[in-house]
Amino acid sequence: MPKLMSQKCEYGLRILLELTSRQGQGPISVSEIAICQAIPQRFLELIIKELREAGVVHSYRGAKGGYTLVGDPKDLTVGRIVRLLDGSLNPMNCEPCGGDKQCLLQEDCVFIDVWRQTEAVLGGFYDSVCFAELHRRRKNMAGGTQPCAN
Repeated sequence: MPKLMSQKCEYGLRILLELTSRQGQGPISVSEIAICQAIPQRFLELIIKELREAGVVHSYRGAKGGYTLVGDPKDLTVGRIVRLLDGSLNPMNCEPCGGDKQCLLQEDCVFIDVWRQTEAVLGGFYDSVCFAELHRRRKNMAGGTQPCAN
């Protein structure tokens, strides 16, 4: 079965879950996030830079520096992050479906509507899931304790 989400996007979602879980505790270092979310630090640094440039996280310099989430986790959805890091939610990469590859069968393709509907359904679901809800689920799974809290 094809993978619908890149490793980069999965890591980005986990980074934001960690920042959501620690909101209000001050900046969290890249190394702490990497350890708690089992993400290679070098890859994490590239992703978090992209998240910072998009205004999703804020960075702080210095000995006690690190990253915090910008805004309320109720307002940050999985859909926004998936689109930010992976682009379109359409499973196909052909021009008629919103991708960039030429398709020789586009004049007679009966799948175009299927792929567009897939994108709409997936996008609607991802947009309905916010990081505040994911944090609540994580706490419930951990029996009320915060995993990996220092």
